[in-house]
Amino acid sequence: MQRIGLTYLIIGMLEAIFTRRAESDEVLWYHDITTAWPQWVFCDLYSYYSYLCNISTRMCLVVVKDIWDLNCTGGIAGYIDREVFGSHMYIDHTLHILYETVKSFDPEGILGTLSSILTVYLGVQAGRILNTYQNVKDKVLRWIIWGFITGLLGGVLCGFSRDAGPIPINKRLWSLSFTLITAGMAFLIQAFLFVLVDILRKWGGRPFFYPGMNAIFLYLGHELMKNTFPFGWKTTTDTHAMHLFMNLWAHFYG
Repeated sequence: MQRIGLTYLIIGMLEAIFTRRAESDEVLWYHDITTAWPQWVFCDLYSYYSYLCNISTRMCLVVVKDIWDLNCTGGIAGYIDREVFGSHMYIDHTLHILYETVKSFDPEGILGTLSSILTVYLGVQAGRILNTYQNVKDKVLRWIIWGFITGLLGGVLCGFSRDAGPIPINKRLWSLSFTLITAGMAFLIQAFLFVLVDILRKWGGRPFFYPGMNAIFLYLGHELMKNTFPFGWKTTTDTHAMHLFMNLWAHFYG
């Protein structure tokens, strides 16, 4: 929640400061980008900064694994958080079990929060497309193009695999590949659902409609009752697949 609040504040300030009224009624094919060029410059700089941090983290983990055999939990992101916050760090026992680490690491740390700014602004871009173009074809085509471009860039960064490439997919570090791939999926899903739900009116969104309308309730239930059915349960199988299934169950049936 803190990450969402901070990133929304930054992006909201950018939009409030730099957004201008259109001087012409003519809408060109690149109008949604050129009208927001200051915001894109800011987000691109942050993306480049995130790229450098992710590369540094990757180099740290590779060197530690192959040469020094030290604990480099979280790479440069974890190092900066430990230097800034010291003993006031979130202790994630699940992380320790899965990765056999001993150092503290906060998945909502400083660098991860800053790099998630791009995620929020890509959502703004999706909304700008919706408001800028009136033709359904123009909206859908642009969402699809953005989806393929961001997904392709993310795939290149992670080597089109889960654990390889210069920047692997990592939600806890909020890596650039994670940002781009999830954004690409969101753009494509947005295009598909816009046509299916809003244009063709073939589906009302159920059963996904219900968790979407009660997101805060599910979030609080997951935090306060994470070891209590139906929000969660204790398991002896601590794997990514088990935790994914448990969280999906909690969000759709909790």
